Amino acid sequence: ISLVDLSDEKVGFDDMPRFATLRARHADMLMIGRVSDHPKGMKIEFRVWALYNERELTGLQYLGPRDAIDEFANEITIATYDRLQSSGALDAD
Repeated sequence: ISLVDLSDEKVGFDDMPRFATLRARHADMLMIGRVSDHPKGMKIEFRVWALYNERELTGLQYLGPRDAIDEFANEITIATYDRLQSSGALDAD
């Protein structure tokens, strides 16, 4: 997987990605997320999109105390990897 800087694309968490524009930038996948305050401490949300078929592969949210940020990061990494692997997105061409 190679990384493409898409920070200038201004993709909003609640917006549909501009699939054709992102593919033209040679991006295959898009991961977007946000962190907000919550009565339990914080709310972390993320989504992973496959740009080639314009489909959301996964989207999860986590609620919990701010001192659990490392645990949440690990869970997000595992969930993302597992979903990419099960979808075939990590298969070599």
